[in-house]
Amino acid sequence: MAAAALVDPDFLVLDTETTGLDDDARIVELAVLNSRGEVLPDTLPDPGVPVPDDAAGIRGITTEALAGAPTFADVLVQLTGLLDGKRCLIYNKWYDVGWLRHELTLHYLDRAARETAEEAVRTGTVPEDVRERALVWARAQATACSTSCGSRT
Repeated sequence: MAAAALVDPDFLVLDTETTGLDDDARIVELAVLNSRGEVLPDTLPDPGVPVPDDAAGIRGITTEALAGAPTFADVLVQLTGLLDGKRCLIYNKWYDVGWLRHELTLHYLDRAARETAEEAVRTGTVPEDVRERALVWARAQATACSTSCGSRT
């Protein structure tokens, strides 16, 4: 597989680093390389939360270094464009795809909140089950996006 991947122009390698291993950790580095070893993006997204000292010590990525950087949502369109239709190798697939799914869920929850707020302003009412609907929708969107990347590993 490795030999075939090295000559496949549609083959990519993806890696992430996070603020830690706890359930609310966030991605602080996202890198994609092509089969020629060229770095496509190597992005340090601002997670919107402080980077714990122990994670900063391991990865060398500090809260200060990420201040003002684009967010995961800001790089999502570029990442989606890079991965679309490509085979994707992920060394620790379950770890990285899990964190991508987590970030995507947060992204889609933010989107659902904005859309619900706009609807509430427009109609003057807030749906009773708004939280549950938003979670179901966000998780479905995140799963669909991360499954397409994860299935190519």
